[in-house]
Amino acid sequence: AVGYTHRTYDDGSPATTNSIETVTAISATYAISDTLSIGYENLTGEFENSAAKDDEETDAITVGYNLGGLGVSFMYVESDNTTGSKTSDADKESFQIRTVYSF
Repeated sequence: AVGYTHRTYDDGSPATTNSIETVTAISATYAISDTLSIGYENLTGEFENSAAKDDEETDAITVGYNLGGLGVSFMYVESDNTTGSKTSDADKESFQIRTVYSF
């Protein structure tokens, strides 16, 4: 499956407030088998006052495995320029493990 989203926000604040104005996301998933799937997503947030802030960019990779009544997924996320900051500490990485139970 492939997906694309483009959203525009207008919160009524002036452009000098540096809030996110548009978000663009592109994603793709692929079922390797009945039990294993992988996915990728790229998300870009553009700020109203782009001269003051860099675009926020996020990449996520997901691997999911279905064991019948139990599912587990692993997600790695890397974000650059969080909140539009141009400093090096604005780059973030995270890892998430999720389990899903069904009865």
